[in-house]
Amino acid sequence: QTSTHAHTTSTIKSTVAITTMGKMQSESAVVNRSLDSEAEDDSGHLEDEHSSDPSVTRSFKGAGAANHGDDSANTAQQLGLKPTTTTWLRGSKIVVFVVLMLAASLGAYLVYTSTSSEEDKSYKAEFMDMANSIATVAEINAQAAVRTYETVSLQITTYAIGTGSAWPNVTVPQFEALAQQLSQFTETTSSGLSVFVNQEDRAGYEDYKMRTNPAWMRDSLDFLGRNDEDLPFVFPRIHSGFAGFGFNISGPADVYCPLAQVSPVDLAVLLNFDAFSTEGTKELYIAAVESKSTIFSYVINPEANITSENDWPSSFMASPVMEDVKEDSEVVGILIGTLLWHSFFRDLLPDDTGDIYLVVRNTCEQEFTYVIDGPNVDYLGQGDQHESPSSNDLSLATNFTAFASLDACQYSIHIFPSQELYDKHHTSGPLLNTVTVLVTFAGTALVFLLYDI
Repeated sequence: QTSTHAHTTSTIKSTVAITTMGKMQSESAVVNRSLDSEAEDDSGHLEDEHSSDPSVTRSFKGAGAANHGDDSANTAQQLGLKPTTTTWLRGSKIVVFVVLMLAASLGAYLVYTSTSSEEDKSYKAEFMDMANSIATVAEINAQAAVRTYETVSLQITTYAIGTGSAWPNVTVPQFEALAQQLSQFTETTSSGLSVFVNQEDRAGYEDYKMRTNPAWMRDSLDFLGRNDEDLPFVFPRIHSGFAGFGFNISGPADVYCPLAQVSPVDLAVLLNFDAFSTEGTKELYIAAVESKSTIFSYVINPEANITSENDWPSSFMASPVMEDVKEDSEVVGILIGTLLWHSFFRDLLPDDTGDIYLVVRNTCEQEFTYVIDGPNVDYLGQGDQHESPSSNDLSLATNFTAFASLDACQYSIHIFPSQELYDKHHTSGPLLNTVTVLVTFAGTALVFLLYDI
């Protein structure tokens, strides 16, 4: 019994202890819930009191951001990354961004220089092609003029041989028609035939011309459709030009070189003018005789009229007329003509090529400028009047050797590009390509820098 009583007493004590512990836990839970409720009420009360104050709101948000930062830091710690490692990664991104921008700048520079260089090469190549074409074709045109004069000179020689005429008493029939041939192929504005007359033959020659001049001048007027006009006046003696109110008759000389026939016939007043009476024409004629070749003179009208093409710069072309067709034949006359310089520079280029400047210079200290626009040519005036484009180191210079010139008056031509031609080849393409490269690289670099920051 005693044992049973002790066991019962122990069981009762255990039961009381368990009951007491459960009651205490229940009361603790009630107290905790009450405290939580009061805290929530206090928090809501604080938010209501300070909801109108932005600084309080920012404080709460800042606290949230700080907590978020703490969370990120905790996350970095959970991943095993130290704060210094995160800073290093961000710094590396900045370094890569800078490298990409430097690469973009280098790439843009290379694109710009490459495309600009290609444009410049194209510009220079086209100019040099056109300049060489101008120089070559101008030479060909001048050579054609020389051949035309030599052909007409040969026709005069064969006519005299065929008719058995003795020089200087030779009259070429239909001289106006023959002169038109020169004008058609060489843009000769006037032409004539001068003959060499010795002192002992002078009187006979002057008498011969008085008898034969009316016939060939009438033929010239008929050829021009002016057969109802009176014949122009001709002074019957060899002379050296006007003097006061009349002609200055040439004095005694070993040799004279009077103008025997002329075209157009309106210039008949110049007939019997002695070319040896002026130093310029005398020098030209003697050079043609000594070389037995066609000679080009100095520019006879350096102060040319810009407005009229027929008044633009011109020179005399003197081609020797031989007594017969043998190589060692004697020179008996000179076929003389006035040629317009710009006739050599027509139809050299196709349309829409851009302006090209051409400057003609000679060692007689004469200089004048043309501008060539495709097949057209325009006279700008005396001197070097070309306008330098943005790149003014480009030009072509060559001696003009299509004909023989006086020793003291050698010709050269100098060709320059215009600003129009320069602008035609230098466009905004290189700049646009450069901007495209920069924008592409910069956009890529920014995406890389800003991603996941």
